[in-house]
Amino acid sequence: MKGSEHLVLSLLSGGVFVIPFISSFEACLLVFTGLFIGSLAPDADAKRSAIFRRGKDPLSFSLVTYLFGLTIRYLIYYPVSLLLMAIYGRRCTPRHRGLLHSLAGLAIMSVFICIFLLLGVDLLEMEYTDQILLFSGAFLFGALIHLLADTCTVSGIGWLFPLSERRWCGTIKTGDKTDIRSLMFASTLGLAVLFLLIKPAYLIIPEELYQYFGILILALLWSLFFLAARVR
Repeated sequence: MKGSEHLVLSLLSGGVFVIPFISSFEACLLVFTGLFIGSLAPDADAKRSAIFRRGKDPLSFSLVTYLFGLTIRYLIYYPVSLLLMAIYGRRCTPRHRGLLHSLAGLAIMSVFICIFLLLGVDLLEMEYTDQILLFSGAFLFGALIHLLADTCTVSGIGWLFPLSERRWCGTIKTGDKTDIRSLMFASTLGLAVLFLLIKPAYLIIPEELYQYFGILILALLWSLFFLAARVR
């Protein structure tokens, strides 16, 4: 999928998940910043991806996302790929929708980003550990939604790479403007966000279930999207 689609799906999915838990503006800012960057992060394995397009894409012009892209590509992706090539051979050669589009790559990328940020604030003698952990969790979630979205496309991804070459794929073609399934799903997520936002005013959901309701809605909607995309 395109960078703009990843961004929208990650932000809306993150909104459905965290709205019942967020209680401060600072936490909201950290979470959605992490979602923003994480939604583009897996595509750091491609030079022409949205995370590197400063000024060319209105949704990915940030210098911050560009620096994150460089960090992921050259300090995480390439070194880890070289190590895996030594173990698994040429099938781990750096390529788009390879390592960074797998559970292993997702975990490695997120852990290293968290470590780099923690080292940075430690060098600056700043106390932002909790904030970085919150940001890193949102980054991980945004990247995970990116992988779920790419699973729905024709090319698919290999969730268990490099342990397995099995790829899960759907029937959505990236850039196909006649296929409105992604748009419809994004619209449904947007309605879910609005539903959760108005709940405190109208008490639609019992208070004791409210914190879990977003998770249930998100799981249900993504399951339906997988069915609509015919993921197999």
